[in-house]
Amino acid sequence: MRMWGVNPALLCDKHLLGEHVEMHMFVGALKKGISTRGYEETGLVALPKIRARHDALAREMKRRGMNHRSPLPRIAGRRRGGWIDEAANLRELKRRCPECRKRIAGHAPPETKSAAPTATPASHLRHARRPLSGRRSRAQSKNPRVQTCGHQLP
Repeated sequence: MRMWGVNPALLCDKHLLGEHVEMHMFVGALKKGISTRGYEETGLVALPKIRARHDALAREMKRRGMNHRSPLPRIAGRRRGGWIDEAANLRELKRRCPECRKRIAGHAPPETKSAAPTATPASHLRHARRPLSGRRSRAQSKNPRVQTCGHQLP
């Protein structure tokens, strides 16, 4: 689960709907007493911003002609904790999602737009994932054609 925190207009439909669902998941976890500490400490959620973020996502969904019929339930007590790095999240969205990359490039100020989009390397495709440690997996070291996610390349 993750709170991207970037302008919702920059998100592709999948990321917009995905983050909307995840706001409901965070609230559900909090209501059930499930810890969100790991998300808070790693910069994946800012608890005080969940309601405002949900509302911003819902407005963008309606602007795009999508239905929104899931108001966010109230949470007892004041929630504090967590943080998000919007600049890092924007870079991550550009890296992992071609559709978000297009939307972000289209919203950039004219002086920062690049001349032409470059081809997406295979390492940045949605299904490809890099190991966190930077080391190659056992399968990769035996067969360099196996990507981190386990899919066989042609």
